[in-house]
Amino acid sequence: MNTEKWTASRVLVIKYDRDGRYHERLFRQTVLNNAFPVYIDPAGDRFERTILTTYPKAYPIPDDATLYRWVLRDGTVVTTTKAFPQSDYAILHTFDKRYMFIPLSNVAYITEEGV
Repeated sequence: MNTEKWTASRVLVIKYDRDGRYHERLFRQTVLNNAFPVYIDPAGDRFERTILTTYPKAYPIPDDATLYRWVLRDGTVVTTTKAFPQSDYAILHTFDKRYMFIPLSNVAYITEEGV
């Protein structure tokens, strides 16, 4: 993945465990004291090329995209552009073009992150 050409202010990295369990981390671009832009996640970790050994899929998020963070009861967080559900289940489209069928009974809460 060529990170030099990214102009997006957010980057999502995704991995799957051997058993298929989904994991992701969302990084936001910020400028440090030396005026050097970096991507940092909420835990304060920087996005560096070495993270791609653990999270092999990285996706720049369009700056105008509103994100919805679906937090499931088991602690899994799924970031998508799909808004709140209109029925008792949701089909989520992940940024790596996969689909997840989520019964609402498995959803703890959903947050909206504006642009």
